[in-house]
Amino acid sequence: MQHQWAASLKNLFHLQTQPGESHYQAGEYQIERHGTLYEVKELATDKQIMQFSSTPLGVKVERENLEPTHIKDIDTLQSSLQRNEPIPTSFAPVGKQEAEYFARVKRVTNALVQYAVVQQRDVEIDGRFSYKWHATTDGNVIIDAKDGRGTLLDKSGGQLKSNMNERDLIYFEQILPKLQPTRKQQNITTSQSQKAASNRLER
Repeated sequence: MQHQWAASLKNLFHLQTQPGESHYQAGEYQIERHGTLYEVKELATDKQIMQFSSTPLGVKVERENLEPTHIKDIDTLQSSLQRNEPIPTSFAPVGKQEAEYFARVKRVTNALVQYAVVQQRDVEIDGRFSYKWHATTDGNVIIDAKDGRGTLLDKSGGQLKSNMNERDLIYFEQILPKLQPTRKQQNITTSQSQKAASNRLER
């Protein structure tokens, strides 16, 4: 079975990528190729679930750490490929919708970092009701929800993880214009500008 699963994942990779590409990102999994070695990861946990290599005699499974949910997903993928049916969501390529979502998330994070840069210090805004966020001048951002959902966005060490929903994004997109510094604002003392920012961003 392991060989069949690996063969299906390899087929998927070559169906969905251009020659020479080494990376395929799906809804829930990613496949990376390093020469003849393929590595399959689960996106939610960043955990490697399978590693196999392509040999003249077929695929050779090097390492396997599959859980029942992974096996179910790969079985579904296998039957879809055999029947020429659409690829199941978990392995379908990340489409236009996701690309647009991440473009919006990046715009928000960049604006928050820019705000910290203009203030020339790390900024923390604790909204009364909905969100608490922290941005540093060197590009890190954390947004926490106050409704029990925990961290919605974490940008640190070059990695970006986001659980923001449409409502969260709209809220932050609406406050972005308020974060644009005016010349007058830049002359206000730091404590006043922080206080003013807190007041402006309360909801």
